Amino acid sequence: MPDPAAKAQQQSGPDHGTPPTMVFHLGAAFTDADALTWSLRRDAAALVDQGIHVRRPASYRADLARVIERAGAGPLMPEDQDGLIAHMTRGRPARRIFFSDPCFLGRPAWLFQKGTFYPNAAEKARGLANLFPEHESEFFLAISNPALFIAHAFHAQKKKGWEKFLAGADPLSVRWSEVIGRIRAACPEVPLTVWCHEDAPVIWPDVLAAVTGLGADHPFTGALDMIRPLLSERGVKILETFLARHPEITRRQRLRVMYRILEKHVLEEATEEEIDLPGWSLDHIARMSEIYEEDTARIMEMPGVHFIAP
Repeated sequence: MPDPAAKAQQQSGPDHGTPPTMVFHLGAAFTDADALTWSLRRDAAALVDQGIHVRRPASYRADLARVIERAGAGPLMPEDQDGLIAHMTRGRPARRIFFSDPCFLGRPAWLFQKGTFYPNAAEKARGLANLFPEHESEFFLAISNPALFIAHAFHAQKKKGWEKFLAGADPLSVRWSEVIGRIRAACPEVPLTVWCHEDAPVIWPDVLAAVTGLGADHPFTGALDMIRPLLSERGVKILETFLARHPEITRRQRLRVMYRILEKHVLEEATEEEIDLPGWSLDHIARMSEIYEEDTARIMEMPGVHFIAP
């Protein structure tokens, strides 16, 4: 990070008045593997021209983690705020500054503590919201099927065996709605946008639009980044050609076309993931998936949550 004494230009578009909004992508881990950052960065220069700043994660994560640790649950020191904003904006006018870290809510090894799923989510979210007290903040969170999520989290860490990792938690009791409820209770003033990672291939343009605050019809270069890896070369060509020939297509039409092409041209190996955990049967995994669907429906109805659904 550059000299923290450097003052950030907290400007918003032509009027140079309102401090920029701090946009925090909370993850979750094992969802997009930084795809959101890199999709946005494909339009980095154009976004900067509109006051939207998306830096490379490696350029700020370590510094951000250090200043967050130093601040605890309180605001950053003024010099830290100024230095971080200056680093993210490089002195350019700003109306939105994007931060992303899959571990904002906690690390995989500590996914469960005392039997609770993401036990420190509320505290972590409140800490982020407090960092820049004179700025508005927004949260963005992708969730995923707990069956896959827990498997990824367990295998991503090497410190704990299965029983110690679970810390007494029952995987069938995992509910994203409870985590989101705690975040909302801790940060009622912070808008929260949520989507299912499983839907990301078809709703990615909507996610990019929500994060940037731009219109849903904005031509993002990375709009197809999440669906391309799932399609055969022919499927990608068909989709790209269709969208190029129909630039005025509605969202409903776009979704219908995407699903139709996925049905005919999906790469099966790209959609198959094996879950190998002690004592988990196919019936157990199926039950967790059913619970996830029920929980997702619950989240869609939660006050203060904007849910991006297909």
